[in-house]
Amino acid sequence: MDLLSLSPIQKERLIGQFQNYFNDELSMDLGQFDVEFLLSFIEKNLGSAYYNKGLNDAQALMLAKVEILTESVVELERPCAI
Repeated sequence: MDLLSLSPIQKERLIGQFQNYFNDELSMDLGQFDVEFLLSFIEKNLGSAYYNKGLNDAQALMLAKVEILTESVVELERPCAI
């Protein structure tokens, strides 16, 4: 499977958000080049962990929904003499 990566539009938005955060919260003025390196580090080192967490959350939700659906189907059963 390929490395996780963001679209150019997503990267552009995140770069702006990082720059605003560092400026507002840490009084640091980071240029686009610096933020791109930070974003690349996060993608390579943290992206898979967040991706996997999302998959695990989705799987848990699906299993819960399937369990509800299964219970609903069982409730539809009719008694029979056989």
